[in-house]
Amino acid sequence: MHAGQPLPLGALVHDAETGRLLYRETRLAVIAENQLQQLEIAAKAASGEELARRSLVLADAPWQPQIDYVEVSGAQISLERRDSRSWYLSRRSAEQGRTVKSWPQLGPQVVMADMLGSYLSRHREDIVAGRADRVAVFYLQTGKIRSLRLQSESFATGRGEMLRIHLLSTRLFGGDQRFASYELERDSGRLWRYTGPALCPCAGEFPRQVSVDFTY
Repeated sequence: MHAGQPLPLGALVHDAETGRLLYRETRLAVIAENQLQQLEIAAKAASGEELARRSLVLADAPWQPQIDYVEVSGAQISLERRDSRSWYLSRRSAEQGRTVKSWPQLGPQVVMADMLGSYLSRHREDIVAGRADRVAVFYLQTGKIRSLRLQSESFATGRGEMLRIHLLSTRLFGGDQRFASYELERDSGRLWRYTGPALCPCAGEFPRQVSVDFTY
């Protein structure tokens, strides 16, 4: 991902239904040769207590970082690249203290959920024009890939022209349902809001849907 693309410095994560603040995120980017190389994300409860930390190493694959996720409870998830298609995923439960291993097959077209907002921002004009209408997303929490259809709509605010990009999942008996959505500035690509499943598998009982306001 090019460093010129606007990067959030943090985020406020709320319960999408009640508006209750669940946790805050702070982000630290490492940039080299005008490219984002690493992203450190810390999640903290409303009280200020740190819940979890995840480190994303992008290297030469901007949408497929290697990920280390650690909770203060001791739970840990690690996703490491083995070659162009093979990955190693390990999960350690804080309660049981055992590690579960798997080897997901992630082709070059797959986008990690943590990088999805940046991916949509980068390809927003293709999405609006209909040249990009589907994306395959890997979710660290479940270890699964979801194929999602893309749909966009424009709207205006005090910031100027905005885009809302919907990610739609196909139901078993036909038709699509909204899975998640992003709101961003049409001109700059700056992300402002995400609504959908929590992307950070933090400790605690969080709702199925969250609303995330990015901060700069």
